[in-house]
Amino acid sequence: MMDPFKEGRRINERIAKYFKPQAFATQYRIAVVYYAPEDGYNLFFDLTRTRTFSRSIPIGEMTHYDFKDLVLVLRTIRTKYQFTMVYRNFTPDQLKVLRRQIH
Repeated sequence: MMDPFKEGRRINERIAKYFKPQAFATQYRIAVVYYAPEDGYNLFFDLTRTRTFSRSIPIGEMTHYDFKDLVLVLRTIRTKYQFTMVYRNFTPDQLKVLRRQIH
């Protein structure tokens, strides 16, 4: 069994490599994508700077996690970083849960 809190801390360490708070006019966000064939989740750190191309950096891949564990991982990330989170390929009911419990 995977430990969601340990996974969240590991992802926070990866974010720390790319997050530069002094960068001028940079937008940061985390994209959480459900990938049905593997029944898992992928996390990406998106960086958008003024007058440049945006970057999407993979920061986590969680296979065989259930939805409740995902919520715990995202809460762990949210305690350190308050970036905007974008959710893709989730059902409307899951989106409601994510918006209530994470934001």
